[in-house]
Amino acid sequence: MATGGRSTGCSGSPSCSTRPATARRRPPAITDEQLREILNNLDISDIELSEDEDDLAGTAPMNVSGENEDSPSSNDELSATDEETSDPPASRRVFWRLNADFGEPAQRLLEMGVSTGRVELQKVLPLEMFLRYVSGDLLAVIATCTNQRLAEQGKTPNVTPGDIFKFFGICFYTSVIKFPWLRMYWSEKYRLPVVADQMSRNKFFNIRANLKVVDDNRVSEDHKQNDRLWKIRPLLDAIRQRCLQLDRPEAVAVDEQMIPFTGTTSLKHYVPNKPNPVGLKNWVLAGDNGLMLDFEIDQGKSKLIGMLTDARPGVGLGEAVVLRLSETLPVESKVYFDRFFTSLPLLDALSDRNLKATGTIMKNRIPKPVKIPTQKDLGTRGTSQCSVRQDPAKGPLGITTWLDNKPVILASNHEGIHPEDECRRWSKRDRKFIAVSRPAVVRLYNRSMGGVDLLDRMVSYYRTSARTKKWTVRVILHMLDVTATNCWIEYKNELERTGHGERKDMLQMMDFKLRLAEQLIEEGSRLDRDMDRTMPEDADNTAALHEADNQSCSRVPVPSVKRRHEEARHMPEMDSGKASYHRCRLPGCSKLARVKCSSCRVYLCLTSDRNCFMKFHR
Repeated sequence: MATGGRSTGCSGSPSCSTRPATARRRPPAITDEQLREILNNLDISDIELSEDEDDLAGTAPMNVSGENEDSPSSNDELSATDEETSDPPASRRVFWRLNADFGEPAQRLLEMGVSTGRVELQKVLPLEMFLRYVSGDLLAVIATCTNQRLAEQGKTPNVTPGDIFKFFGICFYTSVIKFPWLRMYWSEKYRLPVVADQMSRNKFFNIRANLKVVDDNRVSEDHKQNDRLWKIRPLLDAIRQRCLQLDRPEAVAVDEQMIPFTGTTSLKHYVPNKPNPVGLKNWVLAGDNGLMLDFEIDQGKSKLIGMLTDARPGVGLGEAVVLRLSETLPVESKVYFDRFFTSLPLLDALSDRNLKATGTIMKNRIPKPVKIPTQKDLGTRGTSQCSVRQDPAKGPLGITTWLDNKPVILASNHEGIHPEDECRRWSKRDRKFIAVSRPAVVRLYNRSMGGVDLLDRMVSYYRTSARTKKWTVRVILHMLDVTATNCWIEYKNELERTGHGERKDMLQMMDFKLRLAEQLIEEGSRLDRDMDRTMPEDADNTAALHEADNQSCSRVPVPSVKRRHEEARHMPEMDSGKASYHRCRLPGCSKLARVKCSSCRVYLCLTSDRNCFMKFHR
């Protein structure tokens, strides 16, 4: 059973699900021109989605039950407003009808307001998908800002864009191949070559300790006061921009996500009954498959309300979160949330936006004219009762009470009891599973509410560990973990949609993230090679001298095997014996040499005062 105010009605057994064993294959996608032709030629009121098409196989639903009715996880509770509790004006009559059905909703035109993000992903590399969220230009900016931070501390600014690629690739490797201590990847006994050969230990920790996304000197004081996340704002904006380009499913869920962090920051929250109760709070809009569609890291109630374009007086934190995240949804979308967010004014505000909303609700937010039945009133398990508001100005709104183990209360502006179905529940008295009647609003809530929790679970499988005191580093690594998870969900969904490859041929999340880490490191090595070819000789020598001066000892670190083997075809070979001297083949040199090139097979001078070998190959 779920806790923290989120009710569930499933016992956790696989047999509890009432969905079909196999999902129907979705029809092929149609173009915008074909869609407009269909809408012009057909009666829209006859178009209706079946339950199989509205479902998604393989998604863990969040069920509703009344086993744990805890208090909400925040002190910003909403109470019933005076508008619902006071008498309605004389110009219109508002009344609640018991066990009434919703009126036929008015048909609205389909608005194509959100751009599509679909691509043929069977031909796309994981790195290409990742760079749609975090571009190479942004990673180059991170390298520049990190170098500036190093220079301010009197250290050598030797971080290249390729090093940032490698750094994040190593972070993804360590999130999958876990050691209890991060330094063990470079230790002599437990050394992991795929990590240690790419970057030295000191450089990795040096980058992590000085990781910057913005130039502090270019941010105004007013911006710092208005945006508490200004230190990582470019990264957040880049990830959110890609999220807004993704397809919006018909049903989405709004919930909170915790970014684990136990250091010092004013953004930190404590939310009990969470796997990571301490950290930053991230409000997330996600589909039922766990794909993140929008997000907003919490900066306080006043900041969130200030982002709204249609904020009404007295709006609470939960209402502001849903209104903010639902601004990018097309009309007729279905939004689901738990009782921390739900209130009757919120449902009315979403109805004004032509959005369908459903959520569990607390008793103190229900208007007084509505009589909530007790467990004794409902009687047997599976009994339900719905009170529907009849208001010509605001439209219908229903409050449904369903008896599972305990009474469960849901509020919706589009669904009620009918059509009912049956679900399996365990009976302690009979010691067997029994069939229990279930209202339609409960079934839809169970099917669509668990998207954010599913995303949290997938991120937790391979979370990048970082014991750091800097909240910026923790948030950066968390958002990159979420980005990698989003890329994998996109990859999996697109292959299922296009029918390319079977499920057994698809990359699992672990393999996908390892391949992404490998490609990030390869791209970083390529960028470093290109930089080495274009860097002037004097600049290369100067950087090497600075690097040698900053070494704690006189020994220079040995480069990786991969770096040593780059362009290693022309190597010097020395002949031994009295007859080993030959004329140097460098034009203009007439000296005798005993060193020859392993590839060119010509003799060249290579002594302390002459280096014809290097001049010949340049």
